[in-house]
Amino acid sequence: MSSRRQSGRKRQRTSYNLDPLAGLDILSEDSQLEDTEDRYDDSGEDDEFHVRTKGQGNEVQDDEDEVEEEESEDEEEEDATSMIISDEEANENESRTPRKKRKSSEFAIVRRDKIKRRDADSKNESKTHRPRDVQSSAQPSKGIIRGVPEMHKSGTKREMLTNLAGDEDAGIIALLRSRSKWCNDPTLPRRHAKDNGTGGLDYSFFLPEEVREKEATLSWRWYDNGGGKKSFRMTQQTQALSPDSAIEFLPRTGEGDCKVFMGLWKDQKLVTIPNGESISIEECWKPDDPIDGQSQQSSKKNPRLGWMLNAGDKVQCIDWAPNNKSGVQYLALCTNSLDNKTDRLNPPAGHPSRNVAPAYSPSPATPSCIQIWGFPAAAADQHGQCQPDLTKSPSLRLVICTEWGPVKQLKWCRALRNQDETDSIGLLGAVFGDGKLRVFDVFRPGVSNQETPTQYLHITKPAFESGPPESICTSLDWLSSHDIVVGCANGFVAVFDIRPRPSDELPRPWSPTPWFYQHIHGTYVLSVTSGYPSRPHILLTASMDGYLRATDLRSPKADSVLSQRSRIGNSVLAWSDHMQAAMSADEQGHVRLSPLRRFYSTIAVARPQNHGKALLMSLAAGVVHPMILAGTIDGAAVATNPLRRLLNSKSVPQQQTWFFHEWSRQDGGISRIVEGFKVESVVLQPSKDEHGSSNRISNAIFEERSSITDVSWNPNLSCGGWAAAGMGSGLVRVEDLAL
Repeated sequence: MSSRRQSGRKRQRTSYNLDPLAGLDILSEDSQLEDTEDRYDDSGEDDEFHVRTKGQGNEVQDDEDEVEEEESEDEEEEDATSMIISDEEANENESRTPRKKRKSSEFAIVRRDKIKRRDADSKNESKTHRPRDVQSSAQPSKGIIRGVPEMHKSGTKREMLTNLAGDEDAGIIALLRSRSKWCNDPTLPRRHAKDNGTGGLDYSFFLPEEVREKEATLSWRWYDNGGGKKSFRMTQQTQALSPDSAIEFLPRTGEGDCKVFMGLWKDQKLVTIPNGESISIEECWKPDDPIDGQSQQSSKKNPRLGWMLNAGDKVQCIDWAPNNKSGVQYLALCTNSLDNKTDRLNPPAGHPSRNVAPAYSPSPATPSCIQIWGFPAAAADQHGQCQPDLTKSPSLRLVICTEWGPVKQLKWCRALRNQDETDSIGLLGAVFGDGKLRVFDVFRPGVSNQETPTQYLHITKPAFESGPPESICTSLDWLSSHDIVVGCANGFVAVFDIRPRPSDELPRPWSPTPWFYQHIHGTYVLSVTSGYPSRPHILLTASMDGYLRATDLRSPKADSVLSQRSRIGNSVLAWSDHMQAAMSADEQGHVRLSPLRRFYSTIAVARPQNHGKALLMSLAAGVVHPMILAGTIDGAAVATNPLRRLLNSKSVPQQQTWFFHEWSRQDGGISRIVEGFKVESVVLQPSKDEHGSSNRISNAIFEERSSITDVSWNPNLSCGGWAAAGMGSGLVRVEDLAL
């Protein structure tokens, strides 16, 4: 409906319209289309145009006639008040609208003086005035999109919490408890909680304690009492090797020794770390010629509790073993030689991947290994927290030798377990270059002392093995103690149940089939994870199509949602149970959160880069705290607390660089570690020069061996502040970052 302004002086008539869709010939509902067809009738002669008002058949021949008051009083009042335009707005619009000679309108016009009379009558009756921008209750709210209110348009804190945690009290209370406990920690977690309960380490509040205890007790019955342990030991075939026989499986780059500068910024030391050995970080920070005891006292006050070790080649993946409450903490890692790229591009004659793209075909069978390192922990304090024991050195406890190509990814089964006295470290899943998924039952390699020699086991048959037909596995994650999910190169996702069945022959003569195998993406699946522990039925996948997808296994066809599309394929994906959000990276190097209830929208929480637009190579979320670690391709390892940004969009993100790693080609390869950075506030917007244009020189190419290839937080509650970072040069840094 339109209105026309009239005044005493003669001038051209100007029309004003409050309908944002006027002139677009767009009707929002079918009922409006039917109503329009009923109102406008062109059944008369060519020189006549009849307009039927609602419920009437009166004719309006020109725009000078008055519209008879045949409608109800409620409709008149609503139409009148919605058409009111103040004089100031009218004058402002007139100044912007060019005055042109108006043609005779074919539609009925309600005059402004008529509107004023109706408005005066309504004021006298109700003594109240409804603002003109208030819509009818039958119309949807302007802030409603996709059927739910947008987060940035919510007006109250209650609405914001509802958008993140749902309308149930349990979810809102869990999110409020997380906010009260960790929002005061800007970047790194605290080892102990304060007197008021803030800080410290704890599991996610979204999983009730009784559910967690039940899972830790009942979820492993299939292994302990149901024949799983016996089946795995009968199926898995191993053979002990001597150190000389295992040399062909170990990584080797040049001479195998890493030269690295470490220590004080103005007084760094050059140290050499042999292949398979480690050094203490604290030793590099001690001055050579201390003047007095002040340097030693300051070192004892704030010691650097950690080590640097040499894995021998570019670190591909690292992961902490769960369910180790105290004593030795185990870290599994695998390396991938840069020479393997040449082998994949030039496979031998007759190999199936000779005429197929290397990423979509299995690689040639080459020797590889998985290293299991043990890091000594000191006795637990009164709060149950353990710190690294610097009086002992970490050692390479076990080497799993295989012949299925390089290891692409490995992950421990993270299901909680109450049984402490066991000879098994846990179940380790891995995806190999030949495109198959394999699960190993890793046993403890003897007593935990420094004199224990490294054990070498050649596994010729794993406890569980399977692979997709006419494709290869690309990534994996655990859903429970017996369910494991893998992503495939053809866009499919498969979920396997590794529990043995009574009817199975031992060992299995066939490849087990998945109980879930569905096409999720249109192309290569780069990464897959789950919402464990509170939402293990939620699958989160990232693909080369640029999308992140959340899929509910209980109804995969109906309950599936896509995120915003990225310009690049993103292999960085993690799940934070404390925030109920997926974490990923974009093409600008930002860390972005995708809340599960608002998966289609993202929130930028960090920008971990030192120079240029360095893309993220790795990302890890804490299990007993909400802090995250991010590793970039330029060699920066950064920590931050995204929970603060998630709950308060106006807060300025703060992050702290754990260390910065650089690698140079000179002298056969040499590294430098820079640390001691302060907490800094981050500007998430792209950098601009003084003229306001984007800085196009920020894109850069870095040495591949300088990158932080993978990061990991320790999932155990007693050592939740321990962090590990693997580098392209073969170095691995392990340190207790808890304050």
